[in-house]
Amino acid sequence: MQQGLLSRIALGSILFAVLVSALLFNFRKVEQSLFPLAPAMQLKLYNDSSDGGNSRIHLLADAKKSISFVDTLDAEVLYPYAGIAIGPKAADNYMDISAYESLVIRIKAKHSKIVPITIRVFCDGFSNPSNPNSYMAFVYSIEDSVIDGVYEIPLEKFVVPEWWYGDNGIENGSGLHPSFSKVQSFNIEHSSAGKMHWSDEVTLSALTLSRYNYYYLYVLVAGILFGCFLLLYVYFTKKKMIFIPYQSTAEHTGSVDTEQKILDYIAANYANPALGLALIQREIGISDARISAVVKEKYQQSFKQYLNNLRMTEAKRLLLNTGVSISEIAYVVGYSNVSHFNRVFKAENGVAPGDFRKAKT
Repeated sequence: MQQGLLSRIALGSILFAVLVSALLFNFRKVEQSLFPLAPAMQLKLYNDSSDGGNSRIHLLADAKKSISFVDTLDAEVLYPYAGIAIGPKAADNYMDISAYESLVIRIKAKHSKIVPITIRVFCDGFSNPSNPNSYMAFVYSIEDSVIDGVYEIPLEKFVVPEWWYGDNGIENGSGLHPSFSKVQSFNIEHSSAGKMHWSDEVTLSALTLSRYNYYYLYVLVAGILFGCFLLLYVYFTKKKMIFIPYQSTAEHTGSVDTEQKILDYIAANYANPALGLALIQREIGISDARISAVVKEKYQQSFKQYLNNLRMTEAKRLLLNTGVSISEIAYVVGYSNVSHFNRVFKAENGVAPGDFRKAKT
């Protein structure tokens, strides 16, 4: 009964793990929306005026679901630019995005085939809040024949370009250690691509940070391992269990094969203290070598181990289910000496018969 219960628990745990992991699978993607704007976020327009340029930008639409802006690049500077920046309202407040894996953007550009996206990061020991250009720029450019759709960009693809090091008068790999734990803003920009005095219209519908969690896999693997462990335990325990057929060999009719004849005789006579290979050989006419081989093949035990287990199985049943004294049980299962029975029982089960009975009641 115990093995059956454990088997049901094992199968139940596997089924439970599959069901829970299937449920968690639907929540495996964790997202943080940057646009549409959260209450603590703001959107700013910027252009190259601080660098002496004359590029212009203005909002064409500013709705809750999307935002469009039109810009016109001017040739007053070598590399004109204009764009929008999304970040915290407080100037000294930064975003920690280090736990995320990707930036997902839904964007449409009317003319441009390249749209740079920049993540501005405060770098400890270098960045100065009064100098916006000192914020380290991690840049990735969306390139498409027609920019119109959803683009998922792994954060690891954002890199610091050479021009940033040049603008700040430092060498690439100069020992700076920026991280995405202090992000000032996400910039979507229209920059020069060889044409001047031309306009473009860019529409942003969504900007989201995303990452995946793998709790569903942890639950699935843990449930399967636990279930398999229980099933293996049941299998090996079952293999060692001795099931006692209480019928006598005299009850069988017709031809009986050698293996069954041996096992039936042992089952019918295990309570005989004198039972041994020599007695069985004499009674049923099968060699002791064959008897030992049958027991070994069937139960992976020697004859003596098999006989002891058979007697122990019946002894435990009587201890649990009857009020028969320990001395009577010893004689009933084939031990003529109670002290010897107690020693064998403790060696097999780790406790004396009396303690076994107390622990199970």
